[in-house]
Amino acid sequence: MQSQSVKEMRGVLRSTFWMVQNHYPELVHRHIILNVPLWYYTFHLLLLRLLHQSDKSKFTLVRPAKVTKTLLKFIDPEDLPVEYGGLLRENDEEFSTLEKVSEVFVRGNTAKSIRIPIAEPGATVVWDLTVVGWDVSYKEEFVPEDEGSYKVLLQRSKKLSESVRNSYYINEPGELVITIRNPTFKKKRVLYRTKFKPTVPMYLFFK
Repeated sequence: MQSQSVKEMRGVLRSTFWMVQNHYPELVHRHIILNVPLWYYTFHLLLLRLLHQSDKSKFTLVRPAKVTKTLLKFIDPEDLPVEYGGLLRENDEEFSTLEKVSEVFVRGNTAKSIRIPIAEPGATVVWDLTVVGWDVSYKEEFVPEDEGSYKVLLQRSKKLSESVRNSYYINEPGELVITIRNPTFKKKRVLYRTKFKPTVPMYLFFK
């Protein structure tokens, strides 16, 4: 960034923050600046000189790798858009923000399975899942209760790079098994939610 551009930006920010601080202090509780490049940290030090001491704590700078983790400190996962690693989808017909999210933790270099028991057939199970920090792989399968039935592979093991949603029609008792494998040294936080919808199989419409 050229020095002239920085000077102009400082002038605009000085005017903006002066107006907000003096006339509308109740409007701004915290500024969270996402995907901050390295050069911005230096600029941020200059910016702090323009602010009152009480307002300096209102600013949080977030590097790309920490966006989801930071936002979840202030926003519930069901209210955080999928673009930022949450579970909120625009015009969502499956889940509402009233349906709460469960969480599990996967230690480094281990795998953990989330098991959703399903006792009654004739319904479709829908699930959302996201992992804070990504860098994990996941697999989805349905395991029938009857040992004579075959497992159903719903999703081959693949690297998780975004929030996922899937569904499966249940025609016999069993359990949905979602396996998360964490190859890193850091503990990972897994957020998920499920729901069941009564479903009439399509073949019944053609009888």
